[in-house]
Amino acid sequence: YTGEDAAERLWAAGSERGIEVVGHPTPSLRSALQWLREQREARTISIEAGPTTTLPLYEEPIAVREIMLSIYEEAELTEAARGPLFLHPDELEARGFEAEQRVSRQEPSGRWSFGRLLRHSG
Repeated sequence: YTGEDAAERLWAAGSERGIEVVGHPTPSLRSALQWLREQREARTISIEAGPTTTLPLYEEPIAVREIMLSIYEEAELTEAARGPLFLHPDELEARGFEAEQRVSRQEPSGRWSFGRLLRHSG
């Protein structure tokens, strides 16, 4: 799922490999989800991406129903290693997301928390 010009180049390079390429005039994650739901009747779509990519999905109309969130909890994380901030828990709650599960675990890399949030309203 990419821009129309890129799709033309990819079709030429990948058509013999059986790779489906979809061109869109203004590709975005939101339009890709819509295409998958409408054209492929996808009911469950998994996205692994960071906050910069996914934040638009949490703006109205909200395009996701479930979040699997992993958070590195070590205080020693350097500023250079920090990514952009995701939504504050209060903001997620205001958008209808509620924590269903949360667990913390000590890994060799440090302490992590893993959570599952579901959207019950809206």
